[in-house]
Amino acid sequence: MVRFTSVCVALCILSGAFALPGQTPKYKAIWEPVNYKADLRLFDVHFTDEQTGWVVGGASEMAGGVILFTKDAGRSWEVQYGDPQSSDRAVSTARFLDGTHGWAVQQGALDARLLRTTDGQNWDQVGTIESHYADLTFTSERDGTYLNGNTIYRTQDGGKQWQPVGTCAVQAEIDGLTKNIDREFSGVHFPSTQGWLCGGGFCLPQELVLCF
Repeated sequence: MVRFTSVCVALCILSGAFALPGQTPKYKAIWEPVNYKADLRLFDVHFTDEQTGWVVGGASEMAGGVILFTKDAGRSWEVQYGDPQSSDRAVSTARFLDGTHGWAVQQGALDARLLRTTDGQNWDQVGTIESHYADLTFTSERDGTYLNGNTIYRTQDGGKQWQPVGTCAVQAEIDGLTKNIDREFSGVHFPSTQGWLCGGGFCLPQELVLCF
């Protein structure tokens, strides 16, 4: 336990460098709308290079879940997974290691479906995660982490099975009594084998092998 005492996709074209704090930017980001023919709600986007990307969403949160793919910087899109006319719930999250290995989360009545592609084209359900998860990340084809409430879950088989590896609570004194108050995680990011967990007003550096 960690304890403390206290429907339009926009394409951004960056032409130049960002300015340092206090300086006037020399160049600006230009956002151009990229349309899709169907009336969809889009919840997440991930590009692996300037041309190749995915957006996920659905006709609504409760139906028409889809994964859309582009290989020409958003000028055209194809449906890789799902059907906008189906009763399947929306796809809410997309995470990719590269142009072929990625994961997406499709909400369900109880648990959420974890979808995976290993060729950048075809998607299959690999496992499930809690439907009210806060964030999800993968650092390799096998290793991933997701957050739900005050609990951290980890997989070492690409998302087939998940094990709780840590929880978080704040130690507070209330009316002279010390109590542990659960704090919910909200974000996780691993740029390498070291990463960060955030939530409840804190950011916590952690090793990939989490020990609490």
